[in-house]
Amino acid sequence: MPPRSSPPPERAALERAAYGRTASPEDEARAANAARALNELDLHEAAERQALQRAAFDAADARERRAHRIRSRLIGAGGTLAAVALLAAAGAILFSSPDHHAPGRFSELPRSVAATAPPGPVGRTSSGSAASAEHWFDEPQKDSDVRAQLPDDIDAASTRAVDSSVDGWQVFVARDAAGGFCVIAAETASGTSGTSCATPDQFTSAGILMTTSGTTSITVYWDGFDLTAEPSAAS
Repeated sequence: MPPRSSPPPERAALERAAYGRTASPEDEARAANAARALNELDLHEAAERQALQRAAFDAADARERRAHRIRSRLIGAGGTLAAVALLAAAGAILFSSPDHHAPGRFSELPRSVAATAPPGPVGRTSSGSAASAEHWFDEPQKDSDVRAQLPDDIDAASTRAVDSSVDGWQVFVARDAAGGFCVIAAETASGTSGTSCATPDQFTSAGILMTTSGTTSITVYWDGFDLTAEPSAAS
């Protein structure tokens, strides 16, 4: 069994004062004060342990979300490759046939094939979490979070600047007057901005997916756990 570690000097001093022998009312008063301080120290340490456990849980949950997105992306890509392979095989059979020029041959083939690519930006999931989105507003609003021009129903004190990875664009999250969640994408050069909001129930069901255009275009997806921004194909 490994040796038991010694308590920190502060705790050791409090323990000596609280549990040591008392010979006077002054000693008893000091012991009582030390006992109260020990109790407060225990509560503080318990709160720190709880915070560490919560952080570990949140990190594990985020890892699972990322793994889910990767699995979804691979499945979507696999479906697209399978559809391409099927079309290639059909074409090879058609044009290798000796009578591929016979009347009516092309009428036997389907006129269109639906694409099966996953919608939205890379890594989009199929649901969100309003409870997780609440934590994006825990920190006080900074000067860089403030937007001078906002739609009337957006709470100006709620805007938070969260992403500037797409060249020329700044992405914000916000709350609206009805308590919903919003995404705002603003283009610096043109002054163009787009806003999309969802009620908490809608957000938990599907997150927020938004595409907006100025000089260029941007697509944003926010699910409460992560926010993904990328240039839109429209640009």
